[in-house]
Amino acid sequence: MVDALRAEGTLSSLQIDAVMRTVPRHEFFPPPLDKAYEPYATVITKTDEHGVQLSSVSAPQIQAMMLEQAQLRPRMGYWRSARAG
Repeated sequence: MVDALRAEGTLSSLQIDAVMRTVPRHEFFPPPLDKAYEPYATVITKTDEHGVQLSSVSAPQIQAMMLEQAQLRPRMGYWRSARAG
C-alpha cells in the first residue's frame, strides 16, 4: 500500500511513510478485512436500514494526501474529527 502511494507521488514524507507502515489499519475495519490495505479503497463501515451509507474509513490515498498537505512538523498536533453515526 505505502509503496504504491510513494510510486505515484501521493506520499513523499518519510515520517508519514513510517506512520502509514506502522498503524494497523485493519483494527479500524469491520469484517471482511480484504480492503484494509488497498491504496484506493474507501470502506463503508455503517449503513442504515435502507442501505444509505452513514460512515466510512477514507482510502489510504486520501489520508496520505491530507497528511502531506498538512505539512506536520515535530510538536505540532493533528486532530481529525469524525463522527461514527
